[in-house]
Amino acid sequence: MYSNLISFSESGMTNVVGRKLRSPRPYLRANRTSAGVTLEFEMDGQESILIYSKRGEEEYVFLREMSRSPFVDERPNLTKYSENRMYKAVFASDGVPIGEDDFIEIKTKGRFRFF
Repeated sequence: MYSNLISFSESGMTNVVGRKLRSPRPYLRANRTSAGVTLEFEMDGQESILIYSKRGEEEYVFLREMSRSPFVDERPNLTKYSENRMYKAVFASDGVPIGEDDFIEIKTKGRFRFF
């Protein structure tokens, strides 16, 4: 969403300056834990947050709608090795996304150890 501001210079020319209005956006923080990946976020007065994840080459899949932090992703890795996971989240009202997405990536722990 943009709001245009118009200013006039001494020469009579106009300048249009685009200013982005603040759109609600969750800010994700991720940590590896023994239970999996923990996502923390602030609700910023919003009703809920929709959480999606992507592993490997797959598309983002919906994980859960949350009304409070944190969310713990306890899914096992696709293989016994560590993997990169992408998460995205967006605020929601009555299950409908509102505002902007936030993205974060984290590398999980593998189950295989080299000794």
